[in-house]
Amino acid sequence: MSEIKKCADDWLRQPKYACLTVRDPDGWDRKNFEASWAEEITEQEFNRRLLSSTCIVWPTA
Repeated sequence: MSEIKKCADDWLRQPKYACLTVRDPDGWDRKNFEASWAEEITEQEFNRRLLSSTCIVWPTA
């Protein structure tokens, strides 16, 4: 069974990431940002890239 892959926007639409905004996406290729952001990646890779980025975590109700 293969791992699910999605682009960054699709991962961010998942309920568990609803409180998150990526402000400075250092985990993605800044020289070719559009292609890097659109690349389909696993959730593990998405989380790895988030750790290298500046993010805002909004409070949840």
